[in-house]
Amino acid sequence: MLEVWATSRRWYPITSLWKLPCCEVLLLRVPDGGLGFTQAGLQNVGAARKEELLPLMRAAGDCDVATVERLLKAGAKVDGDAYYNAHEASMLVTLLFTAAAAGHAAVIAVLLKSGAKINRATAGGFTPLFIAAQKGHTAAVSVLVGAGAVIDIMTDEQCTPLLVTAQQGHEAVLAVLIKAGADVNHTWDDGCSPVYLAVQNDRRAVLAMLMKAGADINQAADDGSTPLFMAAQENHKTVLATLLKAGADVNSGKDGGFTPLFIAAAHGHEEVLVALLEAGAQKTATDDGRTPLMAATSGGHTSVVEALRRWTAGIRNCLFCKRESRGGVGGAEAVDSRWSPRTICTYEDHEAVFTALLKAPCNYWMHK
Repeated sequence: MLEVWATSRRWYPITSLWKLPCCEVLLLRVPDGGLGFTQAGLQNVGAARKEELLPLMRAAGDCDVATVERLLKAGAKVDGDAYYNAHEASMLVTLLFTAAAAGHAAVIAVLLKSGAKINRATAGGFTPLFIAAQKGHTAAVSVLVGAGAVIDIMTDEQCTPLLVTAQQGHEAVLAVLIKAGADVNHTWDDGCSPVYLAVQNDRRAVLAMLMKAGADINQAADDGSTPLFMAAQENHKTVLATLLKAGADVNSGKDGGFTPLFIAAAHGHEEVLVALLEAGAQKTATDDGRTPLMAATSGGHTSVVEALRRWTAGIRNCLFCKRESRGGVGGAEAVDSRWSPRTICTYEDHEAVFTALLKAPCNYWMHK
């Protein structure tokens, strides 16, 4: 049964609604707890009686097309405002937004035919198309796109329906948006592209669809991190292999000189590290002089140290002693010449890593 919340801090049955003072009615609760309304919303019903908004919103949420049509014909305002409880945070929305959030394509069609504003957004810039895409409602997205919804309309944070679709991994919705001409390279306000988000969340099928649509696989976020860097950081081996096969820049990294190889070493992702080395990744130091070997040593990642030992040539820091090359690979100086993989190992008490380092004695060529 529907219930209402009043200023007396109690829930009342819907049948008692009109026994309460009109100004007291604050919220409406349906069985799933998904909808709520303010008294201001109740007053925005056009020529219909105030009480018509409640059954209208319930009918929209329940996909009761016949009731929606009947109430609209009786004069209920199609763009009347209400409150929608999304992620425990209420925001002012319309009937169309509510129907889109629930994925009710038939109700959406009725509302649009009745003149609902298709691109009207909530606070924050969330449109019916955005919420339908975010929730993966393919039929609802198709109806909205077919009715002329702006495909690349942005939220206040510059997020588009396609961006959130890539993030959530809704392949069918993505296909609709791509076919409609959505921008596959548009970025969020932090520079994250659809490809970046797909890689970050290990959305393999989404990545393939975006690449087929011509998305840029090397497009970096504002901090300089690329999709390949993110794949290395998150240990998404299959996605990383896909990017490498497609020609992703293996040495392009985050601001500060942090490459995909460095982040893989720091996190102990041996398979990813080997794949990067085989693809030609350079064992360069960061801007402050840290090498992949130093990162692996500090983290106590013995298997990664062993892998790097097998790829010794060109490693900037000596595996055993304290000496540092000057200029070396990457041309960076170390943070502190007292620190080498050996001294780091001793400081961090990584016995197994220290043993691995002992297998690679100091050689002159390692300091060139």
